[in-house]
Amino acid sequence: MKKKLFFCITKNYFSDYLTNSLTKANSLKDFDMEFIYVNSRSKIRRVITNFVLISFSDIFEICINILKKFGNNRVELQLTKNINDQSFIDYINSKKPYLLVSLLCNQIFKKETLDDINCEVVNFHPGILPNYRGLYPNFYSIINNENYIGITYHQINEKIDDGKIYSIKKYKLNSKSKIFKTYKKLFFNVETIKFIEKSLINHKNAKKKLDGKGYKKLDKGRYYSYPSLRQILKYKFS
Repeated sequence: MKKKLFFCITKNYFSDYLTNSLTKANSLKDFDMEFIYVNSRSKIRRVITNFVLISFSDIFEICINILKKFGNNRVELQLTKNINDQSFIDYINSKKPYLLVSLLCNQIFKKETLDDINCEVVNFHPGILPNYRGLYPNFYSIINNENYIGITYHQINEKIDDGKIYSIKKYKLNSKSKIFKTYKKLFFNVETIKFIEKSLINHKNAKKKLDGKGYKKLDKGRYYSYPSLRQILKYKFS
């Protein structure tokens, strides 16, 4: 019997590529995959911040590509408005899940939800943990003059981006990098798809290895929230 693998994903510019690529992945053929579209609106502040951080050429590229791809997503998506609703929890549990994967999901799992779901809940965070917890990890990596951006596969617990870290995929960041291009580098990338596949396939062994060593996080890193006006100006004009 195939292992049931759930993905919680919010519809955005990168989600169709990810869902279509994972569905076609031969390495995941032993999983019964189901994608759940978390149908929730982004906060107005986040929408405005995203708009300010990208360039007009980025906006034009996004609009053109959305029009080109309109209606091309072939992955069937279940819908939910709230991942913490009891109906959502009951549905997941009824399918005897192996893993529940958060992938570009814009909602936070509450402790009560994590306690009630009958499987481990994991996340692919678009930043290097534990140093870049929270929002806009790529933005802060750029203004902090980091050498790398990355995506982190980790366990979800009751705190934000604080669970056990299983693996990290890093990409080189240069001095001319801009936030939209860094997200394209992370998500429109065959290497990232391979990283996600490998992480899920090797999950049990990775978990056993960490648990066997008595996992302890020595560095809690830093949690980032919305950029300040000063930080945005530094990014725009540096």
